[in-house]
Amino acid sequence: MKPFDLKGFREDFSLSQTDLAKMLGVKQAFVSQVERGLDPMPDKWIDKIKEIYKSVDLSKYFDNPNIINVSEGVNSGVNNTLNQCELISGFLSEITAQRKMTEALQGKLFELIDKLTGKL
Repeated sequence: MKPFDLKGFREDFSLSQTDLAKMLGVKQAFVSQVERGLDPMPDKWIDKIKEIYKSVDLSKYFDNPNIINVSEGVNSGVNNTLNQCELISGFLSEITAQRKMTEALQGKLFELIDKLTGKL
């Protein structure tokens, strides 16, 4: 079956994701994932939409350039996750370097305190 612009359809009919989810018998989170291209849209959803909106021409929602391909959505999600991991890794490296510097400075501070109090 051809891709269907679920988000465009939903917005044109002033349906929230929750409204659409109730209509399709699924959770709102799943509708969101389908709209973002993280999960494929089940064919039975189109059948259900056609059944409910019998008199509506739904052709404009097929082959719409706004449709997110599932593999594109997954690749985008993977790339975002990798970018976030790289950022976190950089932060952890910076924190580790600062911690080592703090420990070194702390050691020097204790040495100075010992000298000042005559313990050395």
